Amino acid sequence: MLLILSVSFFTLLNVFAFSHAHEWNVELLYSLGEKDFMPFGNVVVEKQNDGNYTGKFTSERPLADLLKSLTDAAANPKDVNYKMRVGNAFSLNSLKAFSHSNFGHLIELTIDQMSRKVLSVTHYPNHNKSPIGELQIDVRVKQIREISGPETTSYLQRIEEEKRARQHGATQDNRSFLQKYWMYFVPVILFMSILNKSPKTAFSTSARLSASSAEVSRILEEKILGQASQINLEETGRVLSIGDGIARVYGLKNIQAEEMVEFDSGMKGMALNLEPDNVGVVVFGNDKVIKEGDVVKRTGSIVDVGVGEALLGRVVDALGNPIDGKGPISFSKRSRVEVKAPGIIPRVGVREPMLTGVKAVDSLVPIGRGQRELIIGDRQTGKTAIAIDTIINQKRFNSSTEEKKKLYCIYVAIGQKRSTVAQIVKRLTDTDSMKYTIIVSATASDAAPLQFLAPYSGAAMGEFFRDNGKHALIIYDDLSKQAVAYRQMSLLLRRPPGREAYPGDVFYLHSRLLERAAKMNETHGGGSMTALPIIETQAGDVSAYIPTNVISITDGQIFLETELFYKGVRPAINVGLSVSRVGSAAQTKSMKQVAGSMKLELAQYREVAAFAQFGSDLDASTQQLLNRGVRLTELLKQGQYVPMAIEEQVAVIYAGVKGHLDKIDPSQITRFEREFLAHIRAHEQELLKVIREEGQLTTATDDKLKNLVTSFLGGFKA
Repeated sequence: MLLILSVSFFTLLNVFAFSHAHEWNVELLYSLGEKDFMPFGNVVVEKQNDGNYTGKFTSERPLADLLKSLTDAAANPKDVNYKMRVGNAFSLNSLKAFSHSNFGHLIELTIDQMSRKVLSVTHYPNHNKSPIGELQIDVRVKQIREISGPETTSYLQRIEEEKRARQHGATQDNRSFLQKYWMYFVPVILFMSILNKSPKTAFSTSARLSASSAEVSRILEEKILGQASQINLEETGRVLSIGDGIARVYGLKNIQAEEMVEFDSGMKGMALNLEPDNVGVVVFGNDKVIKEGDVVKRTGSIVDVGVGEALLGRVVDALGNPIDGKGPISFSKRSRVEVKAPGIIPRVGVREPMLTGVKAVDSLVPIGRGQRELIIGDRQTGKTAIAIDTIINQKRFNSSTEEKKKLYCIYVAIGQKRSTVAQIVKRLTDTDSMKYTIIVSATASDAAPLQFLAPYSGAAMGEFFRDNGKHALIIYDDLSKQAVAYRQMSLLLRRPPGREAYPGDVFYLHSRLLERAAKMNETHGGGSMTALPIIETQAGDVSAYIPTNVISITDGQIFLETELFYKGVRPAINVGLSVSRVGSAAQTKSMKQVAGSMKLELAQYREVAAFAQFGSDLDASTQQLLNRGVRLTELLKQGQYVPMAIEEQVAVIYAGVKGHLDKIDPSQITRFEREFLAHIRAHEQELLKVIREEGQLTTATDDKLKNLVTSFLGGFKA
């Protein structure tokens, strides 16, 4: 009897709940002009067997009264608007439109069947109705099937309420599984106990009931959890808001930091902000193709790019996609753009020279393979020119068959004009240097996330050569623009700003990038990656935030000065502020022998040159210092795109440092250099070969070089 009563009670309860779960009532209100809202009627929304919803209009007020009030309002000389309201949804209409249709009405409701909420109400004149002189109201119900996430406004309100509840110490529902769902288990347990007719003691019955309830709980929990693990294999989310290249996405609870996501339009993005209630995604492209409510899919992979020798000679974007019109690239391997820099044990000290072909650099601030040397200066002072000359100079090494001598180059253009990048590509192509060069381009017209990502993509491409026992050179032009792009992203993601509005981790932005440049030991292949980051200063201010950060990270800096550039000293390297902290260990012995005292002489020259401007009498030694300094400065001048071999640099600088040019007019130094180089290239190839292969100046070589310079000066007409 107890079993029958229990089953009957729960059956009636389920039938009542089921019947009422498929229909609900919606109240319609209306207002004429600026008057208060008055009842218009009700719509009964009912779910049909096919899953669709229908609506039926009912009203306790006679429709004739409604018709008369609307007719009187429409007769007003002024066109009176009236509003229809359902909850927070409104519809604004002109009465004249309804008078022309004999007041045939069509009310269209858009509902969320999950929350039983009316999202919008639209009120039309129903022109399909025949004029029969009385008010007719039809209802059409549309349901939102595809939007599984909450409505944005109510969702944000709910989030705020939960946040306030947590702040006030509100407790959460920590009840156990059985405490929450006991009412479903009681009928099952009663049914099982009645079926068991064998006589047992009260104690055994109680124990069996306890065991049965625990077993049922365990089985149901396994079924529920097992079913949940099979649902939603491809985790998706919904765009809550989109703007300024930042998408706020609801869902994606298991997404990883820096994971690539894909939008409905095919646009890619990267998850940067992982918050409790949403995910901040930066968009790799134009955000105008993304709309609120769009589906966002996880890819399951951290942002990566294709790497390998197939990239040589190509121009790609920050994601490794070719943009030079030469067809797709077949990658044998892909690498994450952000990887941990090599530790201390795999590294060795810098010991091999990385020759730039620029006399002022190779002699005064030498760079070694695996070093980080900053090129810093104001705009239009020749920073990029030094970097491009360095790439062109590697042609003499990459044309050889020895892999250890080759240096593969990656040029990363960040925030540059497209015309500038095109000119660089043309220059490298004309000098036959593109065949060993990769260009990664994130121009000023590209999205800020791409400008932020490009240096890391370039570093991943360079690490392929480094980790395979080869040598790479990477140029970041320039990191100032990357920092600006990162600042833009961080502020839009509402991260707290710091000095100069940069985020607090802007130092880490550059340190984790530049630490990836390293010289590896033989156990790890013996490869290297050299970095030449470029920083643009404002009015020569090297004490600004970003310049001081990068100076502290790198192993030295080449400082270019605007004043020197305008004086015609090009490259405009300020010898006093430029330094190479580790490169001197990698400088060739021959260059170290001839240029060892040159930096000191130039520093002393700059010191006394200020006093010489006053025109006071100078002693002979000071005058000699001035004369030597002027000629050495002239000797270090060099044209663009004409890098010089190291043995030729040694011969030219030898002539200046040893005082052979002291009697030549400074205006003739450039002509002397040009004719002297032409002479030794034509007649002294054997001497150049000895300097190149031995790497140092022996006594015999020194004597030959001295005799060569003396004999040439004897026939040189100044």
